[in-house]
Formats: sequence, structure tokens, C-alpha cells
Amino acid sequence: MTRLIAIPAAAVLLAVAACYKTGPTYALGEAAAYDLVVGLAEMALDAGEGTSVHQCPLGGETTVNATTASGQQGDTTVSSGRWALVPAECWLNAAGSRIMVSGNPDITFTSEAAVIAGQGGHIAVAIRGAIHWRTAEGGESCLFDLALETTETDASGSFTGTLTGRACGDTVIPLSAVELLQPAAK
Repeated sequence: MTRLIAIPAAAVLLAVAACYKTGPTYALGEAAAYDLVVGLAEMALDAGEGTSVHQCPLGGETTVNATTASGQQGDTTVSSGRWALVPAECWLNAAGSRIMVSGNPDITFTSEAAVIAGQGGHIAVAIRGAIHWRTAEGGESCLFDLALETTETDASGSFTGTLTGRACGDTVIPLSAVELLQPAAK
């Protein structure tokens, strides 16, 4: 009778063990995820309409496919954009370390804005996609699912709002609208 119990118990242990990833797991960390999003946002903001290739700060490159549209509806300027970034062994400085990023397949920034002349408006930004990253200690593939909703902008061009969501697992990036939309201002 003891033998019959041992076989199912061993099978359960093997099934549970098969569900867990083997080998080391490396966490990107909040500071590195923050620097990574800001670095990619700078490349997206520098991109013109169409496809362009940007050299990464520490080597490698990122291809950016950008489409934008804007128009006027009375006193309201309406604009939208989509920037698909495909890093190819793009080396960035993140949290004081060199980090290599490759698209898995890409990171996409989308935005929609409606601004009333002299009164402010609303901006929404989403960052979604997947990458593979690597440092000297190791690397992983990870997902980005982030959103920014500004509460309003004023006539001076100031933005309010905070990026929410997840980057690379449970990492939440405390990134303000100014840091995302105007990286040189941070």
C-alpha cells in the first residue's frame, strides 16, 4: 500500500517542478527599467516620420518606424502618433550599468493628444511590447505594459501625470509626464 502512494506523490512533485523555470532569474530592477524607458523615449522623440535608424549611446542601433497625424478642429489641435522601436543589440546606460536591449519583437509608443489653444488639454501615451535585455550578470526577456494619462496641460506646455503599469515583471516605473515627454527637462 505504501508503494502505491509513493508513485503518485513522485508524479505530482515532478509535474510541479516542470512548471518552474530552471536556472538563474535576473531582475531588471526599477532604476534600470526607468532609464531604459527614458532612453527609448528619447529615440522615439528624435525620430521623424517614416523609418529611421538611431545609433544607441553605447553601441548598436534601434530602428524606429514612426507615423504621426495632426489636425485642427476649431480651437483644438488633435494629434496622434505611433513609434515602433526595434532595438538591435542597442547598448544603453541603465542604473549605472551597461545594458544591451534587443527587440522581442519591439516596443511601441502610441500617443493621442487634444490641446485647446491657451487652455491646455489631454495627452495619453501607451508603451507596450517585449524586449530581451542583458547585462554582465545575465539577462531575460520581459514585457512592457505602461500607460500615461495627463490630467491637463497648461498654456506653458507643462504636463502633469504619472506613468503607471508594469515593465519587466513587477517593476513599476515612477516616471512623470515631463520626464517621458520632455526627457531633456529631467
